[in-house]
Amino acid sequence: MWTEEGNVRAVSRYLLCNICTVAPDAIFVDAAMVGDLELLREELATQLPRELIPELLMPPADFNELMLAGELALCAQRMAKGRRP
Repeated sequence: MWTEEGNVRAVSRYLLCNICTVAPDAIFVDAAMVGDLELLREELATQLPRELIPELLMPPADFNELMLAGELALCAQRMAKGRRP
């Protein structure tokens, strides 16, 4: 059975790889498995210095619509330059 502690540990390990590779300023965590971002921050702090942990945010409710709008804008830009989307 999945526990919140196990879920936080699994998500933190995934994020740790991305943080070390990409060094983002912020990460949107859209995971129903992790209800408390503070628990996730604490788990990440066991592996990284706190100053290296990016800001963790829950995405806004219309996040998927915003991503779609961005993808459409990028597609239109590529098509305007004569490239395939």
